[in-house]
Amino acid sequence: MMRAGTELWWSLLAICGKWNG
Repeated sequence: MMRAGTELWWSLLAICGKWNG
């Protein structure tokens, strides 16, 4: 997995967490 892809994935998780929390 590319580093950029991993960073984007974690960013999406953080956004989803904000919406859910």
